[in-house]
Amino acid sequence: MTAQPRPSALVQPLDEMPPLRHRIHAQLERLITSGSLAPGTRLVESDLAQTLGVSRGPIREALQLLQRDGLIDLRPRQGAFVHLPTLKEIEDFFDIRRALETESARLAARRITVEGAKELRSVVER
Repeated sequence: MTAQPRPSALVQPLDEMPPLRHRIHAQLERLITSGSLAPGTRLVESDLAQTLGVSRGPIREALQLLQRDGLIDLRPRQGAFVHLPTLKEIEDFFDIRRALETESARLAARRITVEGAKELRSVVER
């Protein structure tokens, strides 16, 4: 008779779900980046906790993470607000985007094949 391994030897520990603060962070991040929560919107801990059905502790921790990411501003005695970019931040963003697009176009132009150029012309004509 062949010996069967014990079930306990086959069972692997389950990965823990991401902590609640990370799940809340991800949900709020999606709402902010999609524009559902507009810049300047006040985020009230107690309202968020009630809506999500959690205590205020994980909400507070998620807000700290969002502040670290630059998505919200925590103001003493005022609360949390979706970050409203400054003119300097917007200018910096477009400067970086311009540099990346310029470099991308330069690299694409150096690496394009004859077939690729024909396909690109076809797309432009359409």
